[in-house]
Amino acid sequence: MARKEHKLTPKVIGTMLYSESDGILLETSAWYDWLEGHTTFYLESPDGSFTARQEARVGGSFWYAFRRVRRKLYKVYLGRSIDLTRERLQQVACRLAERTQG
Repeated sequence: MARKEHKLTPKVIGTMLYSESDGILLETSAWYDWLEGHTTFYLESPDGSFTARQEARVGGSFWYAFRRVRRKLYKVYLGRSIDLTRERLQQVACRLAERTQG
């Protein structure tokens, strides 16, 4: 049986998004264009980490951050694609880290 090729989740580290094909600088038009065409990425930072997913809701599409710790899932609202700045991503990483400690 042929093995399916596994697609890696794009990852944000520092000021860059790394996907299978290239690196994209956050807060550029390429970043916001990429967000509009994708539904998930992973953020890794010293402050914390999470998986971001875009969800369709009444009124448009919105991003949420998810982190699972000891079988409990934590969810924090990130905003619309235009709201996803490096500062906002770091704020949410810190917030999730605080909520999941203890």
